Formats: sequence, C-alpha cells, structure tokens
Amino acid sequence: EAKEAIDLALEFIEKHNKVAEKGTNIPEETAKMDVFRRIGSCDYPRDNEGNLLGMIHHSLQGNDFCVLNDGDPILQLFDGSVQKWDQSEFGNTIVHPYFINEAAYYEKGVAFALAEKVLADIPLSLVKG
Repeated sequence: EAKEAIDLALEFIEKHNKVAEKGTNIPEETAKMDVFRRIGSCDYPRDNEGNLLGMIHHSLQGNDFCVLNDGDPILQLFDGSVQKWDQSEFGNTIVHPYFINEAAYYEKGVAFALAEKVLADIPLSLVKG
C-alpha cells in the first residue's frame, strides 16, 4: 500500500511539473478527492538520556490510517503499562496515524505520524492519463 501511494504521489508531482513547465495555469476543472494532510507526530516514550521506554502497542501496529479514538492504546511501555491516545490536543479533528513503527523514523523521534483526512480539489489534468 505504501509503495502504491508513493508511486501515485510521484506521478501526480510529475504531471504537475509538466503543466508548470508549459507556463500555463493549472486548469480549473477539478475532481474532489480525499487526501491525508500531516498534522503532527508522536514519539516513542524515552528516558532523560533518550533511551526507549516502550514500543508501538500491538493493536496499533499495522493499522496505518485507522481512526484514533480517545483512550485507544498506542504504546506498550516496557514496565507493562499502556499509554493511551489523548485526543484533547486535537479537539474534534479525526486523527489518523501512519508510518507506524517505521524504522527510518526512530532517530527522528517519530513512532508514528498523524494526519487528518480532508477533501481536496485535484486538477483533472494531473490525474488523467
């Protein structure tokens, strides 16, 4: 799924750049499409020296783009306790985690990224073959 999403994003960028190279404005004809917009990230729990104190909770692992509800388990701490999702920072925004437990993000302080789903207008010339 991630590879397909990346391939589609790269195709979109390539088509956008071709339109821009021609010096023309992006056409007005658009289609509505659900997209995910990054709104933040969540780090692993760490001690004062930066050592990991937990890992992704098994119920979240492998569930990219699911809906996070207040109180859902997100991290399993090594002491046996569970850290739960606190929705208060995001109010009524429906939050979707993605890039869950991606090894490339360990050093960046990201256990998972957070997104909201929004409806975007996508120029048809960028999505049609």
